Amino acid sequence: MKKIFNLYTTREGIPFYLLSKSVHFPENSDIYSFVYVDENTPWTILSWQLYGVIDYWWVLSSLNKYSPFYARKETYVKYIPKDTLEEILKYI
Repeated sequence: MKKIFNLYTTREGIPFYLLSKSVHFPENSDIYSFVYVDENTPWTILSWQLYGVIDYWWVLSSLNKYSPFYARKETYVKYIPKDTLEEILKYI
């Protein structure tokens, strides 16, 4: 978990996470899985297909930095399996 979230501290010494600067997924990890995408697919749609909600589009976009808005057709997309992602998100 320490490799994903950067911990910041206020002047008063209070720790916090600034997600826009804090979420950094390692390039390679044994927690990742891959899914093949036939067509250009918005991250929201792929999030729905993988997780049952559109809310995790930002995770997919962060993991697959080559395209901020959609998964490119005929590529393998990196994702974190649902159970593992839910465990990680408990720490946010």
